[in-house]
Amino acid sequence: MDDALIRPECGEKSKHGPALAVMAATLPDLQSFAGILDIPKDHFRDFFSARLYRKGEGNRGFFLAGPFIGAPHAAILLENLIVRGVRNILFAGWCGTLTGDPAVGDVVIASGAVADEGTSRHYGIPDSSVRLETSQHLNGILTKSMTELGIPVKTADVWTTDALYRETPEKIGLFREKGACVVEMELSALLAVAKFRGVGLSSLQIVSDDVSGALWQAGFKDIRFKQGRKHLAVLVKDFLDNMERTGHGI
Repeated sequence: MDDALIRPECGEKSKHGPALAVMAATLPDLQSFAGILDIPKDHFRDFFSARLYRKGEGNRGFFLAGPFIGAPHAAILLENLIVRGVRNILFAGWCGTLTGDPAVGDVVIASGAVADEGTSRHYGIPDSSVRLETSQHLNGILTKSMTELGIPVKTADVWTTDALYRETPEKIGLFREKGACVVEMELSALLAVAKFRGVGLSSLQIVSDDVSGALWQAGFKDIRFKQGRKHLAVLVKDFLDNMERTGHGI
């Protein structure tokens, strides 16, 4: 039962939108996805300090939303997509590797997440002892896309943190012991909202940097990262095509 005093709302017409959405954490990926999906980059509406694109009419097509940073903002956007009729969500973000494998430039299907952020606590997740799983159904479609496109299939559990600048060796070791191989700032909160609202959510994460050693290794200018971002855009398009073709996006 949802006993919250403030609830996400939208106009009556907006409640009957697409059942499928892509959430892009970064502005570069949001613009890249819009381009490959033939959406004019300036055809968006303001959406809770982010942008909301829509392709298709009625319940056909999909939403594309972003950028955002951190669990609270991500959760607000997801809540307001769900109230518009979204039932299946693909979240695309950047992550740091905790182990060195996956490596910079690899695109990873997130198998699950542990919550080291505060937003999920408000959706019934008590602490990081609870592992939140992504949608097995959507993961299967992502795996099919990667296989068909010749992109190596890698999966990893995710550590979601609120504190970008507090990824200490002690914390990294702790969450490696919990099974996490990468770290980012939104996924566990998104999964907590998805579980609470009864919708499906999966995530593609591209490795942008490395915190597996004694020093941070940034990979944002690495050719492998640039190539990985191209793979990510192609995967998003193929995922949406597969969802439409099979009717799962409706």
